[in-house]
Amino acid sequence: MKVSRVRLSYKIILNRVSIIFILSMFLLLSSIVPQVAANETDWPLFAHDAKNTCFSVGDAPDTSNLIWSNEGHGGWQTFPLAVDQYLYMSIPDGSIYQLNAHTGELGWEYHTGAHVVQIPGLAYGDGKIYAGSYVDRRVYALDKVDGSLDWAYDTNGAIGSPPTYYDGVVYVVCQAGNLYALDSNTGTEIWVASLGGYLGTPAISNDRLVLGSWNGPVQAIDLDTGSVLWSFPAGIVRPPAIHENMVIFKARNGPVYALNVMDGSLIWEQDGTWGEGGNPAIAYGRVFFVWGGTATAWSLDINTGDILWEVNYGSGIPTNAHIGAVADGKLYCGGGQSIYALDVSDGSTIWSYNTGNDMSSSPTIAYGILFMGSGNTMHAFALRPAFVIPEIPYGAAASLLIMIIVLFWYNCYA
Repeated sequence: MKVSRVRLSYKIILNRVSIIFILSMFLLLSSIVPQVAANETDWPLFAHDAKNTCFSVGDAPDTSNLIWSNEGHGGWQTFPLAVDQYLYMSIPDGSIYQLNAHTGELGWEYHTGAHVVQIPGLAYGDGKIYAGSYVDRRVYALDKVDGSLDWAYDTNGAIGSPPTYYDGVVYVVCQAGNLYALDSNTGTEIWVASLGGYLGTPAISNDRLVLGSWNGPVQAIDLDTGSVLWSFPAGIVRPPAIHENMVIFKARNGPVYALNVMDGSLIWEQDGTWGEGGNPAIAYGRVFFVWGGTATAWSLDINTGDILWEVNYGSGIPTNAHIGAVADGKLYCGGGQSIYALDVSDGSTIWSYNTGNDMSSSPTIAYGILFMGSGNTMHAFALRPAFVIPEIPYGAAASLLIMIIVLFWYNCYA
């Protein structure tokens, strides 16, 4: 009788311990997972998406809370991509790196062996990171998990602009004036369009691709054949952006234009003689432009082109940061050696951060974090320090699962 009571007491205690253990694991996982998945918004292309909107729907920092910084191997002078909680960046010697987006810790690296004199940037799609080389004129497709080379394609000219991925196809422009459409999985050439000029990264929507060059014109290209659908006589320095039926761009040292993306007809025009031109960012029914050389930003009504506000937000020291990014009611941009967060409603400065070096990259916003480079350093800002779930080794995970199964069997059948 005593043995039975002792055994029963032991079983009750074990039962309670196992229940507490399983509940604790459940509560721990349920409390951690939402923190990582809450703002799961990637930034897979240099201007966020194939339309080049430079707009993220996720949260974004409203204070200059630096959570990490990473000094690159020669400078992060590129457009950072954010995919599945990782950053992907290139540097001037032709190397491509993967970094943990929450800690800045280096993952894999791939060396093309081709020194580049400027950074064309990267693109993501179908599980691969795509890069173009300015010197060896090749397009590289790397596995995003381990950085291994999937395929490479030789073009006939230096690649000086980021590739664009759209619906299983990688579009690449080169300075010889050609536009390439390549199968994203194999690198097989689908078509090549000889357009002439110093071509820039395209915007894609409505079954057509729109791009321009320094010496013009802006052209719309059929996605299936590569044939020209319409053209507009304006040279541009920065890529256009598409919103619904409009393609919007700033002419080099000239006006901002909004054209009908289907036929190229003019919708509105706004005098915009500030600098050579910047990428349009589109959000909240507005178009935003940034010119880092004068540290000036503009907001335009997207339907009429009327200027809603114009502000000088910084020092105006020449900088590469001529691209703004919008998220969570803020326009992020660079000027001189500082990063700025401006209120989209009136352009007022919400916060700024002096990096100590000239800005060298455009903003990327993902997982509630702002990423931006200056000099040789990539900076990451967030509302609070990121909590990252530690990776559990397969052996430990298997042991944990076996323990739970044994406890469950013992409580039910022993």
